[in-house]
Amino acid sequence: GDFYWAYMRDTQLYFACADCTGHGVPGAFMSMIGTTILNDLCKRQDEPSPSEMLELLHINLLAVLQQSGEEDSRDGMDIAIMEYDTKSGKVIVSGARRPVYLYINGELIEYKSAKRSIGERDYTRDTMPFTQEEYQLSKGDSVYMTSDGLPDQFGGPTPRGKRLLSGGLKRMLATIVELPIDKQQAEIERLYWEWRNDKEQLDDISLVGIRV
Repeated sequence: GDFYWAYMRDTQLYFACADCTGHGVPGAFMSMIGTTILNDLCKRQDEPSPSEMLELLHINLLAVLQQSGEEDSRDGMDIAIMEYDTKSGKVIVSGARRPVYLYINGELIEYKSAKRSIGERDYTRDTMPFTQEEYQLSKGDSVYMTSDGLPDQFGGPTPRGKRLLSGGLKRMLATIVELPIDKQQAEIERLYWEWRNDKEQLDDISLVGIRV
């Protein structure tokens, strides 16, 4: 049900991390639709911003579900997306129920997304527009996006365990952020297993990290 995505157009780099409803075939179907729509949006001449891409992703996803006879489906996705200008260092982030964690000059900045999912029919552009924020990145800065699988994972020293939550995730990120990017994956995996211990994995887990 999770997927990550990247696309480059001229000096613009796009990244996304998404958590789709469903597992197996339904999750794969949603992932395929999501990546196809995002690729098409990046080829448009009007160059939509990340928040506009989320709105267009929402509209196009509903259209695909309607065409496939699933107009009453509750399927959708939570997703964070960023646009990075390799020439200026400017980054724009936006999200649908997924935050973005930016480490700029050693300080953590958490972008908190709209509490609205892609494909969710209870909200529209008028009732809850997707927001975006712009930041300036310098060499050594990092950006992280994740599905909810890691913060929702049970673990810890108690027999029943407890969820890692966003606080635990941010503590993990603080541990790895100063490491070379090629060593961060091994360390986050070690921290994950240390936390999870003998608890069952509850969901797909995705974590995307970008170092400038």
